[in-house]
Amino acid sequence: LVESSKSFREDTSIEYYNNKITYAELIKNIDKAAIAFSNRGIKRGDVVSVCMPYTPETVFAIYALNKIGAVVNVIDPRINKELIKEYMLDSKSTFAVVIDKAEEKIATIIKDTNVKDVVTVPAANSVKSSLLRKISNKRKSIYTKWNDFINEAEGKEDVPVAEFTPNDLAVIEYTSGTSGKPKGVKLTNEAFNALSYFQKQSLKNEVGDKFLLIMPPFIAYGLVIGMHDMLCQGQHLLMIPTFTLDKAPKLLGKLIDKYHPNYIMGVPNFLLILMNYKKDLSFLKGIIIGGDHLDKEIEKKAIEFFKEHGSNAKVLKGWGMTEIASCGSFTKTDAKNKLGSVGIPLSKNIVKVLPRLNDPEKRYDIDSEELHYGEKGTAFIYSMSRTAGYNNNQEATDKIMYTDKDGRVWINT
Repeated sequence: LVESSKSFREDTSIEYYNNKITYAELIKNIDKAAIAFSNRGIKRGDVVSVCMPYTPETVFAIYALNKIGAVVNVIDPRINKELIKEYMLDSKSTFAVVIDKAEEKIATIIKDTNVKDVVTVPAANSVKSSLLRKISNKRKSIYTKWNDFINEAEGKEDVPVAEFTPNDLAVIEYTSGTSGKPKGVKLTNEAFNALSYFQKQSLKNEVGDKFLLIMPPFIAYGLVIGMHDMLCQGQHLLMIPTFTLDKAPKLLGKLIDKYHPNYIMGVPNFLLILMNYKKDLSFLKGIIIGGDHLDKEIEKKAIEFFKEHGSNAKVLKGWGMTEIASCGSFTKTDAKNKLGSVGIPLSKNIVKVLPRLNDPEKRYDIDSEELHYGEKGTAFIYSMSRTAGYNNNQEATDKIMYTDKDGRVWINT
């Protein structure tokens, strides 16, 4: 992020309601937060739970912790308190950054975890409105508020920076649990940067393009592609912390009306919602779709709809999983689009399909002959953005990781 942003430091990185933050200001805020965390004793290898939706403070905290070599455990603040406690214990978190609306929930379980220190963030902390700030600050807190925490960095200019190590753990991101119990996926610095670098070769956007960030940080899709990739590409992130999939039918059109985004990321259902938007869409360049199956007829109708409303927007489909930091294949912006396809593997990614085993206890022979085009089996992916394994779960790790005769590690999808 620091290296990429050198050429667009004065451009807007984040727009949060009526507050615009330049890339230079973003880096400055990250450094302040790094000093504040270090001042509280957080050091390389420590785990900090970030129980937040997207606010600017979420971004400051995640990058600041990474800068000092700490590990971020990203948690959805809306889940039940027992699951929050389970994630904090599983990750061995000793510190937490929490949205203030979840504070009461956190207070009931924190004594049963290893967390010794909590900082709370009012949702309106970065909203430039005296009224909203006044409302936000009425909430009494038993923990340190973000602004007081950051003020501890005042007068201290030496920003602690951990030596960059590609295989150091950066984030623990929990799966959705669709294939069983949610598991903590360990993502490294290399996973984030590799995906950012190779995604940039597929998505041909321009510095300053407006990107509607509505996928949250507690899913890899929203954290790695939505935040890290887009910031490294100089995008103008329109950050919407209140967006949820159930609100999409009412909220998506209003957000498009207000911000005129160039790119939107979301799930297939968004295309159906967008087709109810009857105004000019000439500003729209692309919609990134992932997370679920997309019917090719809906895709075809969406492309026709965009053209009828003045836009050459492409439906940019991707496929991936948390275990490869979200994205494995993608529809290149400048390549021919095939309806129903999820594009081609990102650079350096290799996908192969082996004959499916009916016995889940058996292991695949990763070096066996792969299937031919049109044949169905189990897909394996080799990717530089792959996980370092599941947190505290070697048995599950062994089930998805396969090392071939050349030493390459493949993920069983």
